[in-house]
Amino acid sequence: RGFKLGLSVCEDFWYEGGVLAAQAAAGVDILINVSASPYFRGKPALRHRLATGWAELAGAPLVYANLVGAQDELVFDGGSFAVRPDGRFLLAAPQFQAGLFWFDLAGTPIPPPTEDGIGEVKQAIVLGIRDYVKKNGLPGVIVGISGGVDSAVVAALAREALGRERVLGTFFPGPYTARSSASQARTVAETLGIKLVEISIEPALSALSRSLAPHFPVAGVVRENLQARIRAVLWMALANATGYVVLCCGNKSEIAMGYNTLYGDTVGALAPIGDLLKHEVYELAHFLNREAGREVIPKGTLTRPPSAELRPDQRDDQDLPPYEKLDPLLSALVVENRPWEELKEGFGEKLVSEALRRLYRSEYKRKQLPLVIKVSPKAFGMGRRWPITNGFPR
Repeated sequence: RGFKLGLSVCEDFWYEGGVLAAQAAAGVDILINVSASPYFRGKPALRHRLATGWAELAGAPLVYANLVGAQDELVFDGGSFAVRPDGRFLLAAPQFQAGLFWFDLAGTPIPPPTEDGIGEVKQAIVLGIRDYVKKNGLPGVIVGISGGVDSAVVAALAREALGRERVLGTFFPGPYTARSSASQARTVAETLGIKLVEISIEPALSALSRSLAPHFPVAGVVRENLQARIRAVLWMALANATGYVVLCCGNKSEIAMGYNTLYGDTVGALAPIGDLLKHEVYELAHFLNREAGREVIPKGTLTRPPSAELRPDQRDDQDLPPYEKLDPLLSALVVENRPWEELKEGFGEKLVSEALRRLYRSEYKRKQLPLVIKVSPKAFGMGRRWPITNGFPR
């Protein structure tokens, strides 16, 4: 009946001077973009700004219809919307929820959608876990709960995604595990209502140490990594026994610095918080407690110094720069890809050089990591491709 539709697909929306510009010049009556646009923190606001620009250029309403669901490391957040030519919203569908939504082109404008920050990140990770398990026909997940913040957050997210019956917690104490770790791991499992399997790794560590001792000293990193790999063997045995998959509890700061044990705490099918820097893990932990109105993540877990507990009195800050210095650097280096001179000026040559050395040295580990759910503009995995063997200058 002479009504001109300007239909575009996904990436067309993001390119200046492309399909949408041609449709605007042709005088369409409405712009419609159908997308499978994966989420990262801050992306909804980018879409809204682009949409209002296209609508104003065309002098026509714009409808943006986005996919909801997750596939491997990508999460599609929905959040479909419609804007008038003056940029005011006619529809703002909820994020991370599929549904049928309608609006009236002549209707009264509604308030623009607002971003929820870490709350959106939580929803993205929960959907990522749920769809990975559901779409692959898996019965459940295993989470190694250590008493630390990373594993507590992963356990809480898995519980929300799947329900308590499909999450199996484990606690595998070793010779350097603090009593507080045991109590906090049990508190997390009890609060979430999930089963907790407790197995000491000390008998296996002693047996392996006796086997190796005649050939070389079982000390230092050898003894430390043995503990992590024994835990991995137990997780995978439980996975075989139950059909569940293991969730890796590593965060982006550790992954970037190679502060993990290959075939140890890196095992698993999915790394839910692998795109969260350490300070973001704490931010999410506090959010989970506020949202629940109670301590889902125990106060003791939030206030104790992070530790792998693989040697006496170990703390992360003995092996890594303090997270309050490291995390901003990693964001600038990995996500924003800032040049060397800018990094050196902003963070100091010593810190930047050490971080770069560790980042490049540990690339082989990241090639063997589980899938990392992407919630930032650049996650390890498909978001960042870097060869292990290279002659790149700094």
